Amino acid sequence: MKRIKMFLTVIAVTMLLSGCSFGTIEEQKTGDVIYEIVKKEEIPEQLKEEIKEAGKKEMWISYADTGKEETYLYVVRGYGTQQTTGYSIEVNACYETVDTVVIRTTLQGPEKKEKIHKKKTYPYIVIKMPYTEKQIIYE
Repeated sequence: MKRIKMFLTVIAVTMLLSGCSFGTIEEQKTGDVIYEIVKKEEIPEQLKEEIKEAGKKEMWISYADTGKEETYLYVVRGYGTQQTTGYSIEVNACYETVDTVVIRTTLQGPEKKEKIHKKKTYPYIVIKMPYTEKQIIYE
C-alpha cells in the first residue's frame, strides 16, 4: 500500500512539474514592443471617461482606438489612492510573447528631497502602442 501511494505521489509531482515547464516555454519573450507614454491632454476622450469611471481604485484598462488611419492600443495602469503627492510610475518592461503582451510597471514613491503635500493623488500611466489582439498581462 505504501509503495502504491509513493508511486502515485511521484507521478503526480512529475505531471505538475512538466505542466509548469510547458507554460514557461509559451511565455518566452519574442520581441520588444515599441510604445510611448501618452500625455493627459492626448488621451482619447472615451478613454478619459473610462479612467474617470475607474476612479480612485487600482486599474488595468486596455482601449483600442480604431477610428483613424492607424490603429493603436492604449494601456492604462493605475495604482489607486496614494496619501501624498510625488508619486510616479515607471515602465520596466514592455514585450511580446507568442500569445501576449507583457507590461511591467512600478509605482515610485516620492523622493526624500522632493517637496510633498498631504493631498490624496491617484497616479496612473497611459501607454500607446501599435494595435494587437494579444492578451495584455500586467505585472
